[in-house]
Amino acid sequence: MNKKLVTPLITWLIFATLDIAFLIKSIELNQSWRMMAAVAGLLISAFFVVTATMQNRRELKPVRVKSRN
Repeated sequence: MNKKLVTPLITWLIFATLDIAFLIKSIELNQSWRMMAAVAGLLISAFFVVTATMQNRRELKPVRVKSRN
């Protein structure tokens, strides 16, 4: 596995674990605003990992630059 891909995945796993724990606690306490915050956190962390992996893929592809001459 690519080293540049591992760091965003580990970060996402940490944030997803915390958000899921936050979601479970909010369901226990029946607080809808906490539930929305937990779901928003999961979506933001998923967006982060997708963006990070797409950026890493772009960096790995060779780019041909045309000469101006």
